[in-house]
Parts: sequence; C-alpha cells; structure tokens
Amino acid sequence: MSLSELLKDLQVTVQTAILLEGKLKDEKLIDDLKTVVKTAKRGFTAATGGALHRLHNTKPSIDAVKKLVQGIPNALSFKNECDQLPVQSAVWNIDSLKYLPILAKEGKHHEVGGRGMRGGLLVADPLGVQWNSLQLLAHLFVNAVNPSDSSSLDTACLNALKELRVANLFLKEDVKKYSLLYHSCNPIAKMRFEYLAEWYPDCLMTDTFKDLPLSHAFIQHGNDLK
Repeated sequence: MSLSELLKDLQVTVQTAILLEGKLKDEKLIDDLKTVVKTAKRGFTAATGGALHRLHNTKPSIDAVKKLVQGIPNALSFKNECDQLPVQSAVWNIDSLKYLPILAKEGKHHEVGGRGMRGGLLVADPLGVQWNSLQLLAHLFVNAVNPSDSSSLDTACLNALKELRVANLFLKEDVKKYSLLYHSCNPIAKMRFEYLAEWYPDCLMTDTFKDLPLSHAFIQHGNDLK
C-alpha cells in the first residue's frame, strides 16, 4: 500500500474512534487509543524532523517544505545526532541554505529554540563553536558540495541573509551585536561583507579585530583577516 492509502485507511479508523468515544464506555480502550495516538504523533514528528535534516539530499520545493512544517510544526524542534535544530543543520550545506528562511519563519511562530530566538536562528550551533546561524551565514567559507566553488556559497549565504532581513528575522543591530562584519572578513565572503558594510557602515569603525577597528585592522593585519 502507498502512504496515501495507509493514511486514508487510518483516517477511517480515527474517525470511527472519534464518533464512538462517548458511546462505548470503555475507559481502557480510550486510554489505549490515547497511547497509540501519542506514539504515532511522536513518530510523525521524528520522521518529519529527520526529513528536515536531509533537505540537502531530497531538495523538495520550498512550498512543499512550508506545507510540511505547517502541518507538523513540532518537527521544527527535532534535533539530529549532532544536537542541531533543522534551522541550524540547513546552514551547513549549500543545497539546504535556501530552506533556512522558511524554517526560521515558521519556527518563529512556534518559538522554536525558545521565546525571542527567531525560530532558532539565535540558538548557538553545537557545530559552530557556539556561533548562531546568523554568524555562520556571515562566516562560512567552504562549499561542502564543491570546495572549489566559493562564489556560489557566497551568493547562497547572501540570499539567505537578504530573505531573513525582509522577513524581519535579521535586524540591522545584529550586524554589530554579533560582529557579522568581522565574521565575513574573507575574500570568499566578499559579497556578504560588502552587503553588511553598506547596510551598517559604522561597524567598519566599531567592530574590532585584535583591538583595532576593522578599517585599521585591514591595514595592519590584512593577512590574518583573510
């Protein structure tokens, strides 16, 4: 049987249980069915959460991902074996970066990562030396899919930042608060650096590297910044 056939069959079973809940007067049956439903719900969450961590492989449409997480929102909080949320693991592969904004948008509605954490964007990534996803988006320099293709990674990260900004999930003050200009100080992140510098040029003086403003550090420590 296909998945749709199995679910239709299950739908009939569920509807029957709903209709007869108050008529059977069998408390044990009701308790047993509650246990079955709770177990099934956890299974749906785990299966869907696992799928969200594999988006770089499966590459569904963004609309399909949106509908999936809207239907099973608990999956947005399902952590992988590295203790990452889906919105965090999406950062680490160029083929899943495009899904990060929708994961963050929907995650914000359900307070993924906690209240005020913007759908998990501000949660420290266990693989990213405790940096959050915004810092990683600014900092990533290696395309895991094609290490020699740095421009595609720069473009993908920049597009994610722009979309997050439009959704009000990436704020101007984040550039300074999370030292994003510093994190993007690398030729491979050239487009990201220029975008951030144009948006918040004051950070060229207020962000520091080795106790120097970035504008001065470029002169004295240029090689270290690259």
